[in-house]
Amino acid sequence: MELKFNQLHEILKESEKAAVEAGNIIMNFKTGGFERLEKISGSSLASNTLTNADLYSQKAILKILNPIIVKFDLGLLAEESLDDNSRLIKDYFFAIDPLDGTKSFIEKDYGFAVSIALVSREGYPIIGVVYNPVNKNLYTSIKGHRLFRNGLELKKTPSLGNKKIIVDPGNKLNPVNGFEYVQYGGAVVNAISV
Repeated sequence: MELKFNQLHEILKESEKAAVEAGNIIMNFKTGGFERLEKISGSSLASNTLTNADLYSQKAILKILNPIIVKFDLGLLAEESLDDNSRLIKDYFFAIDPLDGTKSFIEKDYGFAVSIALVSREGYPIIGVVYNPVNKNLYTSIKGHRLFRNGLELKKTPSLGNKKIIVDPGNKLNPVNGFEYVQYGGAVVNAISV
């Protein structure tokens, strides 16, 4: 089944609500304290890092998106849940990272965000929603359409200067002539920064 634009728009709007709600929960934990938990899922400190903010934000996202998942028969791949492999059989699935940049969050840095995508079974991103709760920037797009930040269209402008390499704050790299290293945080915040 191919989703029509009005259906994608409905999914986008619910994804936006879910991302903002999750971001608000994350910020409440940031100011009110959080509990660090452990998960065994990867080979790096970043992939094994988990807080109760991750879990509560994912719970809020799924509460909002579950009716959409049922309505449009979507699969789900959420970072803090077991993979049920629905992404392999459904035409589309949500890929959710409720707190991308948990390491930055724990270190009281600003490089974290909520990331929600609708992806085709073939692996093509169809909808993207990223919410940075620190600066309240909400980035949204539907494939083949415009990119928005807080409801305003972002225009692509070529840059001839500003040679920058965006790196994770923990990376120690040797400087390269003519390039400035910029350290942000999690993968999504880094990608948006580009």
